[in-house]
Amino acid sequence: MAHLYVMSRSDAPGALKIGRSDDPERRAHQLQAGHFFTMKVLAWVEQAGCHEHSVHAALRHCRIEGPGVEWFRCSLGAALVAIGRVVDDMPDDDPMEEEDSGPSLQERLLAWIEEACEPVKRKEATRIKVFKEAAARHLGMTPLEVGSIMTALGMSSRGEVNSNSDRVAIGAHPNWTGVDVPGLRLK
Repeated sequence: MAHLYVMSRSDAPGALKIGRSDDPERRAHQLQAGHFFTMKVLAWVEQAGCHEHSVHAALRHCRIEGPGVEWFRCSLGAALVAIGRVVDDMPDDDPMEEEDSGPSLQERLLAWIEEACEPVKRKEATRIKVFKEAAARHLGMTPLEVGSIMTALGMSSRGEVNSNSDRVAIGAHPNWTGVDVPGLRLK
């Protein structure tokens, strides 16, 4: 019987692939073969592949539009809760569920940036790691999740240590564009 898996793709932060396979690791290698990205198996539930369509239906509000129906923009926690509900028939009022009402995570991050940060030259900006940790504390999430939101907003969420590219940037990374972009500094 097939296993139900959750994978990430190195060039698509914040996107999760939820599918089924008899061997999730082999499936990850098949998907990345001949490409410049890597697939990483984040989790799988043994012998639960038969629940794939039900999990997809449970996460339909997170589905990424485009080709393929197995890609979702949600946290790993939200994906695992949906899988748990379907596989184990968990109650719908699970406290880990992401709220549908109120501002989105992107809106909450932008509001925090407006309140807690100021625009500066890139070389004067806060280091990415420090910025993500501060945002994560304020928003009640992990720095990895903050990084995914930053990427979705077009902000640089990665950098090289001890360089200007290790600073929070608004817009495309200067190493890619050749143009220095403004940064953010915590007040």
